[in-house]
Amino acid sequence: LGTLAFTLYPPVHHRYVRLTIAWARGDLDEIFSFRFVAYLTAWMMVRDHPLTGVGPGAYGSEFYEYRDRAEAEYDSLRTSGVRLYNFGEAHNDHLQVLAQSGIPGYALFLAALVLLARVSLRGEAQSEEGQFARLLGIPLVAAFSVLALAQFPLELTAPLHTLLYYAAAAVAWSARP
Repeated sequence: LGTLAFTLYPPVHHRYVRLTIAWARGDLDEIFSFRFVAYLTAWMMVRDHPLTGVGPGAYGSEFYEYRDRAEAEYDSLRTSGVRLYNFGEAHNDHLQVLAQSGIPGYALFLAALVLLARVSLRGEAQSEEGQFARLLGIPLVAAFSVLALAQFPLELTAPLHTLLYYAAAAVAWSARP
C-alpha cells in the first residue's frame, strides 16, 4: 500500500519527489517543511544557555540574533522561502521548552509527562472514571509528545486547554478509590 501511495497518489508522489530533490541539494529547510531555521535557532539557544535557557517567552525576541548565526553556518538558509519570516515559536515544543528553560526546565516537562503516563500503570480501577483514566494516561502522553515534535500545542490556547483538561481528569479520576 505504501508503494502504491508513493507511485499512484499524486500528492504523495509529488511530495516524495520534492523531498528527494531537496535531500540531494542539501536543502534542510525544505526537508523540514521550512521550519529548520526555527528548530536550529532553538537548538543554538540550548547550546548557549543549557542550564537557564533564554528565559520564559524569550524565544521570539532572541530569534533574529540566532537566525543570523544559523545562516552563517548553513548556506541554504540564506535562500530559504521563509527567510523574511519571524518565528515567534520554535514549532517544536520539546525544543522550545529546552531553549526557554534549559535542561532543568525540560527535565520538569518530562517528569510531568512521566507522572501522567504512570496513571495507566496503576492497578485495576473500581469505577468507570478510574478505568477511563487508566486507559488514557499513556496514549495521551504519546499523542502529545509526537504532536509537540512538529507543532506547538503548549503555545496555543485551544489545544493546550484540551490537553490540560484530559490530563487533569486522568489524574483526578485515577486517585479516586
